[in-house]
Amino acid sequence: MPTEAELARAEGRSYESADQLLQRILQERRAKWELEQLADMKAKGKTPKDDRWKSKYSEPVQPDTSELSELPEGWEWVRYMDIATAVDPNPSHRMPKYIQDGVPFVSTENFRRDGTIDFSVGKTVSQDTLREQIKRFEIPEGAFALTRIGTIGKTCPLPTERNYCLSHALCVLAPISEDINSKYLRLLVSSDVVINQARSGTQSIGVPDLGIGVIRSFLLPLPPLDEQHRIVAEVERRLSVIDELEVTIATNLKRADRLRQAILKRAFEGKLVPQDPTDEPASVLLERIRLERERATEKPKTTPQQTKAPQPMVQAKSATPVQGELALGFHE
Repeated sequence: MPTEAELARAEGRSYESADQLLQRILQERRAKWELEQLADMKAKGKTPKDDRWKSKYSEPVQPDTSELSELPEGWEWVRYMDIATAVDPNPSHRMPKYIQDGVPFVSTENFRRDGTIDFSVGKTVSQDTLREQIKRFEIPEGAFALTRIGTIGKTCPLPTERNYCLSHALCVLAPISEDINSKYLRLLVSSDVVINQARSGTQSIGVPDLGIGVIRSFLLPLPPLDEQHRIVAEVERRLSVIDELEVTIATNLKRADRLRQAILKRAFEGKLVPQDPTDEPASVLLERIRLERERATEKPKTTPQQTKAPQPMVQAKSATPVQGELALGFHE
């Protein structure tokens, strides 16, 4: 697939590179921070006398890309925190009280294979727990959850309607600007580019635990916005082809199993091959097999003389002539 830079050259037009896109997003990021600071001061009854409060803003740090691969023309390596947010839904990590028939408490076990959430499984919590989460953070359009404890790297889109709570095993990710395609961000976070960083950043030897700070420091390859859209469209097209192939394979496997059962049924009914009228009946065959088996296992009969132990042979001494004559009744 051609890059945005290649298309722009071929069409004789200009384009906005990822570096230019990033600068525009960072300006939006700072403007949003300033509005939040002013709203916070107003809520506390404070009015800024000058602009010194703006110096508290944390300027983005240029990431070290010396050991990273070279990107296509028009792309840029960026830090996750410069283009997106990461929220821990339960910073204290205290387990809530579970109740029957409450609000779904979404965790890793609720993630379906197709990338959706199954709200019918898992534990449930009270409405009070839900209200606490609603006060703490919002779920904007395009937000998705990332598994960060135990299973690392699975993602799932989050509904904006808040009728569920999130476990601390998840975190909420979302772009900070409409100039970042949320689907591209999700694909990127699910890719090996980020998963390898996540594995090296886990904080536990036993149960893997990916900290929010590590997530915010991820280095991401950012293409121009139009290229983000094309990448998402192409990935979705190829994934749909895979889904169709999986359905076809599953259907054919079921068909093959039914065919196997039908073949066996016809074989055992004697309908698989033409019948030969000269063949002996199965009853005669079975009787012959039974007789042969009995003869093979029958012990040979023995007589008492055959069972008596044989006596050792003793050679008689040869008789002398006189003894022989006496024995026959001759004498002088």
